[in-house]
Amino acid sequence: FYAAWKGNPHVVKALLAAGADPTIRDNFGNTALHVCANAACMQLMLEAVAVNNATSARALAMAFNKHGNSAMHTAYA
Repeated sequence: FYAAWKGNPHVVKALLAAGADPTIRDNFGNTALHVCANAACMQLMLEAVAVNNATSARALAMAFNKHGNSAMHTAYA
């Protein structure tokens, strides 16, 4: 979460390559994709999930947190 929130695509890429799970949620229902600070981090998250399953990437992008916001909503907030 922290690397995504800080917008560090190099660290995000390394964590994903090491097997970090981008679908884990925090207490508010946010995934790391919800807190991505920039487009580069968002792209890395979606690509990592899409490698396994394109449907999962779409589901992650549209997953709602406890406030009813998807990652796409928070990206434009």
